[in-house]
Amino acid sequence: MTIRSATMLAARVALVVPLLMGATRGSALGAGGKRAGVPKFDGAQEVVVRKQVMNVLKAHGCELAKSREMELGVANTGALLESDDGFAKVAKELALSVIVTGEIGRKRAKLTVHDGRDGSVLGQAAFPGANPRKMAAEVARTFWSKLGGEVERGRVPPGAKKAQKVVAEAPDDDESAPDAGDAAEPKAKLAERGGASDSEGSADGDRGSGSPRDKQREADDNVLEEEASAGPSPPGSVPPTFDAFIAPTGTNRALVYHQDVSAAGMRSYGLPLAAAPALHVVWYPISALTSGPIQHLGIEAAIEQAFGLRSAAGTDGSALAGRTFGNAVHDYAGGLRYRIPFGAGHQVWISGTAGEHAFVFTSPSDCSDCRAMLHIPDTVYRYGRPGIGLRLELPADLSLTLGGGYRYIFNAGGTHLDGYFPHRTVGGVDAELALGYRVTRSLEIRGAGQLRRYFYDMHAKAGDAFIVGGAIDQYWTVGLGMAVLLGGSDGPSGSAQN
Repeated sequence: MTIRSATMLAARVALVVPLLMGATRGSALGAGGKRAGVPKFDGAQEVVVRKQVMNVLKAHGCELAKSREMELGVANTGALLESDDGFAKVAKELALSVIVTGEIGRKRAKLTVHDGRDGSVLGQAAFPGANPRKMAAEVARTFWSKLGGEVERGRVPPGAKKAQKVVAEAPDDDESAPDAGDAAEPKAKLAERGGASDSEGSADGDRGSGSPRDKQREADDNVLEEEASAGPSPPGSVPPTFDAFIAPTGTNRALVYHQDVSAAGMRSYGLPLAAAPALHVVWYPISALTSGPIQHLGIEAAIEQAFGLRSAAGTDGSALAGRTFGNAVHDYAGGLRYRIPFGAGHQVWISGTAGEHAFVFTSPSDCSDCRAMLHIPDTVYRYGRPGIGLRLELPADLSLTLGGGYRYIFNAGGTHLDGYFPHRTVGGVDAELALGYRVTRSLEIRGAGQLRRYFYDMHAKAGDAFIVGGAIDQYWTVGLGMAVLLGGSDGPSGSAQN
């Protein structure tokens, strides 16, 4: 090699080596220099997943604005992290390139990266797991491969303030601290890892904590710790704060009398099945204002309304044979409910409602006297109802609801009965059963059945037009519909949301 050739080779090496070093440095830094905001996530045990997100961002060179600093940014701007504009305002206040938000469900965590420049969504990803710790482990393994590119694309808004750390960190913002309740690493599992001796560990320590072996041991420790704490998470979730169930239902009625010794005789009545759409809503609005016990005081309302229902008198040889009567049928109710959550999303409640349940006949258009000849009274039950109920969240995304109540009848069944049984007393009870299957975070397919039973004691006296001992007026209702569930925090069990 000539001196000239050697000189040219040295010059090329001098140019290429810095470029390679710069490229390598850029790859190692990843998102270095960026500032990422990580507010508190939504859902039970969110801190477990949030800490892993902060660990990954920090490992890739991001400076963090944690939950307390994010809260201060929200307070200073008056913005809410609910729209692109809100995210952009907070990002400008805190000089953030990206903001990472999360929703912790029962079977997965959904994480979203928002651009600091305009607040738009750069990307979303789901991280499945049987409980929050499993989700956190999945975040540690795959967050950067799923959302790292989106984090790197984030930009600071124009005119952003200079980043200043002016608040102390909240205790749960220390991503390096163990979570409360973490299980200690079992010694048996430590022995199963391969029998590494204390002297070997000491030797590795002398080589420096940054060695590949030390990093691998630390990763193994993390996986082992997660395995030790696997299993059902502690209870304490808040059930949904809004539940609206709508269904096409079928209703059946049977009205029968006993000890009927009247000369004319009362006519019993049977309705095989009639369509009566129903809507039942339960809402806990106070939960948006406070987290105290009063948050579990809610309101409920129910509507059941039949349309186009008609009843035929039948071929009994009377003057009404073949006549068809129209019917107006409804059950309206509303009142208050107080629930007590327990376990993994279960709840028990007491309620106080008032309502009206009516079944009324109208005469055929061509026979104005037919209604009086029918001998089936109109019933309009106006009632007050104390009730109790229980809802259980079951495995495999199922739920079971049981309920019942007593119906105190204020008006003895309505004035139309006065002409038949003036001395009567009336009471009522009801019971319901529902089985649901959660198909998404906010939707549940629900099948429901209800029994309403009214019982009469006529207290008949000599001289009454109708001498009857008593009567039973019973309704069965069944329906299959959809329930919309909103609010609350996801439970730690494996039953599905999201």
